[in-house]
Amino acid sequence: MLAAPAPAPGGLQPITVEPPPAIEAGGYLVPGVNDGWTWDDDYNPQALARAARAAREPAQSPRAALLQRRRDAEAARVPTVITRLPQHLGRETTGNGVLLVDKPLEWSALDVAVAVKRAVRTKRAGHAGALDQGATGLVIICLGDATRLVPRFAPLPRAYSGVIRLGATTATDDASGDVIERLPWGHVTDADLEAAGKALTGEIMQVPSVWSSTKIDGRPAYWYANRGEPRTLPPRAAVISSLSLWREPGSNDVGFRCECGRGASMRALARDLGAALGCGAHLLSLRREGIGGFSRAWTLDVFLPLAKRFAKGFRDSPAGPG
Repeated sequence: MLAAPAPAPGGLQPITVEPPPAIEAGGYLVPGVNDGWTWDDDYNPQALARAARAAREPAQSPRAALLQRRRDAEAARVPTVITRLPQHLGRETTGNGVLLVDKPLEWSALDVAVAVKRAVRTKRAGHAGALDQGATGLVIICLGDATRLVPRFAPLPRAYSGVIRLGATTATDDASGDVIERLPWGHVTDADLEAAGKALTGEIMQVPSVWSSTKIDGRPAYWYANRGEPRTLPPRAAVISSLSLWREPGSNDVGFRCECGRGASMRALARDLGAALGCGAHLLSLRREGIGGFSRAWTLDVFLPLAKRFAKGFRDSPAGPG
């Protein structure tokens, strides 16, 4: 700081003068105005290279810019999970919505998607994960613009429950196939069940059933099996996060609950449990309890009649029922 001058006549206060702050290399010229440029840019080879690449890139055409804005706007739209009926049956919801369905027996996930699509009269609908026709439980249906999110559901963990029958192996590893071998199961104790369950928990290798939906050359394995040309699939990794097993005294039906990652096969799990116990086994029944954080779902006998009843009126109303 400079020395203060002598007091001025008339009682005026002296003015204190400070030197301007030193500007260090790398500091911004004017904060908030020239934040894109620093002193470092003058001698930073990486910054110079970035500037050169940006100068070489062609300018985006008006059409490309418009399409990019549309894609960004679509990505920003958050779909509605349909939890209220008929309030969530308007065009805005069915054009960008997610419906949780409790799939009944003998329906495929594709059957469910087609039935929902027709009922709500939307242009696009797809399911976010197949489920065997002989199983029941949660299927996620994406409607309209939400179909872009189908791949997002694939990595989510699954939860299943069901019954495994000891003492018999089948051609399909479940109750729909012919029994190919019967073995005694009376020697199996609760301790044996517990040990086998622990051995099948964690990161394991499974061989999918020849009747599974695992793709081979673009077609599901069951397509070849139905044509009398079953294909043997190679083992693949699966993650079983938790597995609980129980049964009634003297019964060969074992109840189970399983939490697992994508791609884990419950048919293969039943077959491998029977092999570990030395008595053979197959999947008697199966229900998908949840996918990720989703568990509660609409039954089709409730949803479809309401959707068909209200869809015609909502189709002509862009705002839906309000």
